[in-house]
Amino acid sequence: MTAPHSPRKLDVAAAIERGALSRTVTIHRAAENPTIDSIALISRPDQARRVSPRTAVIVASGAETSGWLVSAVLRLAWERRASLVVAAGQHSESVVLLARRLDITLLSTADDPTNVALALSADIGAANAAIESQLIALLRTVGEQTTVDEILRVAAAELRLCLELRLGEITIATVGERESQGLTMVGPLTISDSASGSVTLWATAGKNEDFVTTALTLILPLIRAAWFESGALDLADVLSAVAAIDEAAMPDNLALQTVMPRLGWRDGDAHAVVFLAAPGKRPTRTMSNVVRLLWRRAAINRSLVDTADGWISVVSLGEDDDTSRVSRELGAALATSLGELGIGIGLSRAYDSPGNLQEQVAEARIASRTAWAAGAEGVGSFEELTLQAIDYLFDPSDAITVAQLVVPEFCRANDRDRLVMSVRAFLDEGSVVAAAARLSLHRNTMTARLDRARALGLPVGDPRQSFSVEAIIRAFLPRDHEGPGIEPLTRTTSKGLS
Repeated sequence: MTAPHSPRKLDVAAAIERGALSRTVTIHRAAENPTIDSIALISRPDQARRVSPRTAVIVASGAETSGWLVSAVLRLAWERRASLVVAAGQHSESVVLLARRLDITLLSTADDPTNVALALSADIGAANAAIESQLIALLRTVGEQTTVDEILRVAAAELRLCLELRLGEITIATVGERESQGLTMVGPLTISDSASGSVTLWATAGKNEDFVTTALTLILPLIRAAWFESGALDLADVLSAVAAIDEAAMPDNLALQTVMPRLGWRDGDAHAVVFLAAPGKRPTRTMSNVVRLLWRRAAINRSLVDTADGWISVVSLGEDDDTSRVSRELGAALATSLGELGIGIGLSRAYDSPGNLQEQVAEARIASRTAWAAGAEGVGSFEELTLQAIDYLFDPSDAITVAQLVVPEFCRANDRDRLVMSVRAFLDEGSVVAAAARLSLHRNTMTARLDRARALGLPVGDPRQSFSVEAIIRAFLPRDHEGPGIEPLTRTTSKGLS
């Protein structure tokens, strides 16, 4: 349906150059080129007080057209923001000077003003009919689309303009190409309003601002309907995935086997879990719709599932088992836009089988939170975390998960609990002698235990990593030392870490 040019309301230039006013004589042409929405055929100056803006004021035949009457009509028409004035006969120099000073278009006609009014009315009706015809065709075409993305894409193509979707001041989607000159911003048109912010639609229109405004106003209900419906598109996946996670599903769990393919898992390929985290925020419906829109616009053909603190998905790594490639692709497509929304991106390690979904989600969640808290740009990859990542974690189980990645030998050591107690005493007392006395050990025994902890990868005594060491020790403290303990984790992943 795309037309070479969008239909326009009749304006002064079109009426003079090729319409009903082409036989008139231009006394003065205003700098602006307003549209002509209606006609007022008047016989007395006071009738001009009641005309609407963008009206063609035509002095009727038989009316006195002396200089004072035309001058009075010009002043009143200018006050009412009329588009132009047409009056028969010759006009004095004072009338011409007044039209120039007010900068309002003044035309003279030798024809019967009533005939001019009838012809101009026909031109206005024809222009409005063309507009209505294209608006109906636009609604029919756009109405066939079912998602926000599709509606924006088709509308931008049909209207030949650039459409923007914004959350507050942040642009979350841009469709279409901007013109280089003569741009006018049309908006905002509110799609959704919530505590997360207002989602609004903007357009960069050229000269045809009125038509664009009318068209967007008509398609706005379609966008709103698609926007609110999009929150329910993945409902089945959400319920199944959340149930599988809550059940701590293992590979033989039927719920997990059902949900993983729906999240994007394909047999024969290595996969990783992606977690989009909004630290300190509970995802709202508006924010979920925004994130899903950005996710789809990044051409990621995978379901995105809401959790209590973010969104998860499963992405294929292909046969190369390469998380770095996926990390770069996700970063290029999403890091900037999600970063502006305060959302971090995390990627788990590669897995060749569904495994324990809880573990995979935990890895991706940790990676996203640490990357966001550290102010890192791009995607946080779990397998690239260092011990300092623990500085940004407050959950002991998360600290253990990172520790098993970066200091696996210490975590697997048979004498780990004894080493934990010794390092704890050293951190509390600040010296080997005091720590040995606290545990009733010989100084050399305490020194040997600290050396063994260092040999197993734990950087005891390094001031740059003291907080991380403290967090690991607290997480591994035995039950009888400080509250409920945490049993050693012995999971096995596709990377061979346990």
